Amino acid sequence: MTWQHAVIGYAAIGVFTFIVMAAAHYFTASGTPEAGIYDVLAELRRTQNERSNPDRPVWKRRIEYALEKIVAPALAALLVVAAWPLVIWWKAREIWFSQGTEPIMEKEFAVEREHLLERQDPDALEAREVVTDPLGAVPGLPFGHLNRAWLNFKAGREPGDSIWTFSARWKLKWGGEEIREGYAIVRLDGIGPYFLTMRRVLKDD
Repeated sequence: MTWQHAVIGYAAIGVFTFIVMAAAHYFTASGTPEAGIYDVLAELRRTQNERSNPDRPVWKRRIEYALEKIVAPALAALLVVAAWPLVIWWKAREIWFSQGTEPIMEKEFAVEREHLLERQDPDALEAREVVTDPLGAVPGLPFGHLNRAWLNFKAGREPGDSIWTFSARWKLKWGGEEIREGYAIVRLDGIGPYFLTMRRVLKDD
């Protein structure tokens, strides 16, 4: 076997490793609350940029989009292909040391009465939250890519329910605090589901 065959074989194993890891990440992370939060944050960054900088050059927005959607994934793939033995070792070590350990139970976030801010009209709310993307990457719907999640949230209302904005401080399990904001369904007997739209980590004074 020549060195060319060795290089091709090494690269082929790297490509296979990347495909397996990408598929595993997609099927295990896409349904977690953290994944939903990251989608919200990405959507908010785009929306905030459009609202606060409506005159930003189109070429800048295209470069940012290319960096996020093309360059970053390509660099990640190249890294895995080039250093797949190290990646496999790191993943195996992570799985090995995670076995036999007791999970740390984090207190689940919930919206309380003191977090509520203002009652909202659903129609006005949706009109305000429509995402406008000049590149057409985000659908022109309330909350953009999160529109389906929003519709599911709104469909969870019962007779007599109302939608309120909320803002809450939340202590993170690794230390520090963050601000969480969004919308919550308020019922006569308590507070129902919430729709998170913003997380902002507070800097230490």
